[in-house]
Amino acid sequence: MCGITGLFEPSAPSWLANVTLAMTRIIRHRGPDGEGFAFYHPGQHEVTAVSSEQTPVGVAGQRAAPPGSILALGHRRLSILDLTVAGHQPMSDQHRDVWITFNGEIYNFAVLRAELESCGHFFHSGTDTEVIVAAWREWGESCLPRFNGMFALVLFDRRTRQVFAARDRFGVKPLYLWRTPAGGLAFVSEIKQLTAHPGWRARVNGQSVYDFLNWGISDHTAETMFAGVTQLRGGEYLLSHLESLSTAQPRRWYDLSPATFTGSFADASERFRELFEDSIRLRLRADVPVGSCLSGGLDSSSIVCTARAQLGDRAASVQRTFSAYSDTARFDERGFIETVNAATGAEARNITPDPVSLLSELSLLAWHQDEPFGSTSIYAQWSVFRLARASGVVVMLDGQGADESLGGYHGYFGPRLAGLLRSGRWLTFRSEAAAIRSLHGQTRRAQAKSIANELVPPWLADRLRGLAGRTVMSPPFLDLARLGAVPHMLHHGSVDWRDPVRSLSRSQLTALNLPMLLRYEDRD
Repeated sequence: MCGITGLFEPSAPSWLANVTLAMTRIIRHRGPDGEGFAFYHPGQHEVTAVSSEQTPVGVAGQRAAPPGSILALGHRRLSILDLTVAGHQPMSDQHRDVWITFNGEIYNFAVLRAELESCGHFFHSGTDTEVIVAAWREWGESCLPRFNGMFALVLFDRRTRQVFAARDRFGVKPLYLWRTPAGGLAFVSEIKQLTAHPGWRARVNGQSVYDFLNWGISDHTAETMFAGVTQLRGGEYLLSHLESLSTAQPRRWYDLSPATFTGSFADASERFRELFEDSIRLRLRADVPVGSCLSGGLDSSSIVCTARAQLGDRAASVQRTFSAYSDTARFDERGFIETVNAATGAEARNITPDPVSLLSELSLLAWHQDEPFGSTSIYAQWSVFRLARASGVVVMLDGQGADESLGGYHGYFGPRLAGLLRSGRWLTFRSEAAAIRSLHGQTRRAQAKSIANELVPPWLADRLRGLAGRTVMSPPFLDLARLGAVPHMLHHGSVDWRDPVRSLSRSQLTALNLPMLLRYEDRD
């Protein structure tokens, strides 16, 4: 990962440079390979590159920002493509018109680069960052659908005085927004960066806190648990002239709209295999070692095995896996992990997190996460990524999002069975319910509860949940008035009964689950 800062202050405060540096330094852990800055002065209509003692040798730049600047870009770099100073950020085009601070990776940048070269663009580095700049010059905001990747970016075009910020389709890379007290706007990779701003005061967003404490969910809307701090959602962008930046509103550039497939199940399986193998091929492209998280589950195991096939003879020397074991037998998956490692010949490393270490490192873990998390699995993930970094691996593949897109959670049983009942498909209902009981051990009582939870109205569902001792909308342990939160049944009744499983999958991918998991993983 890299770390980015963008700060617009229309009053051109004298502290702009120092605050931008401090905000960027807070996320040094995101980019240990160097930092850089760029400042826009409206009177001079110029952007000035500024370096620091942590800027790599060979990068040109002044040592101080010009007084009167109103816009600053900051960057912490983790070098993945073109490890030379040619990849330094903030980066500009050759005319010094378009400046960008970028976090992520554009996997199809080589194809886009060739297309842009045919349009007359020239390139001086082997980075995907330079391709984004050229794509903006060529296509404007229409460049976004052309990108296959994970990204968060803030770009300033000096020619039009426009700021362009965007986030990838599903929000793999983070980008937070905060309106400053003086009518400005801050863009940051992590909320903690805002603590360096003189106008920052941490305040609770009661509604988001309620959603987390009562329903165990976060990142399902643009809101965060800090009042006034929002995030661009996956698939959103913001485009505005400087004069109206402080009031600009995000717009969508991507919506998840699954296409209808007309072939057989075998055809669909083959198409899925093609897409899956292509995604692994693209993600193996890096100028640094690439490793894999391996939990022993179907998703990560498939990734490791596919990477092994694509790496061919190189696999024995470059393929590495990292795993977490458990000393508690019923949680330990080392048997599956070791089977995959033996089959692929990957160089395997593992760690066994323990409760004592968790407690001793909890404060540091919370500092990195910024917002609360609800499971100790986050610590296991943290430990795996730390092991990878200590082993010299800075790019990791994993299977995040597979369960959400392939129906891998037991929570899909209720919508599936309820949908069959609503559509009158009684025979299919009976066979599906029996198969779920046989294969997954779900009791008839549990099935009845899961179906009822989908079919009854919210007020009755809440009452039934209370009688069963489950979470209710207004729990006694929360002072909703003090929080300023409105109780609600989270996403109840939002299932599209024409295709309930696909409907739930879409919700899991865009709101209920994946955005939260991606935030956890990004901070690990």
